[in-house]
Amino acid sequence: MKSSTLSPTFGTIKSLISNLWHV
Repeated sequence: MKSSTLSPTFGTIKSLISNLWHV
């Protein structure tokens, strides 16, 4: 986990994907 700036971004993207995947 060396991407400190991508950490929050990845989390947000994963959340969106999870929501879309649930639909």
